[in-house]
Amino acid sequence: MVDKDKVIELIERGQETDFCDFKREFYHTAKKADMIKDILSFANSTMCGDKYIIFNVDDETLSLIHISEPTRRRGIS
Repeated sequence: MVDKDKVIELIERGQETDFCDFKREFYHTAKKADMIKDILSFANSTMCGDKYIIFNVDDETLSLIHISEPTRRRGIS
C-alpha cells in the first residue's frame, strides 16, 4: 500500500492511534513544543513502522477541513 492510500485509509477509519494523530492545522511557531511532544510520543511508541501526523482533520469531529494558503505559510519556519 502506498503512503497516499494509507493516509486515506487512516482518515476514513477516523481513529487516532499510536501511529496516527490528526491535527486541525499546521504547527505554528508558538506551538513548537507541541510538535516536539507529538514526535517524541511517536518515537517512544512500541509500535514499529511509519507514523503519521495528518493535517486538515478536525480533532473532535474527525471531518476534513479546508486550510487556506496563508494558514499553510504560517507553519513553523
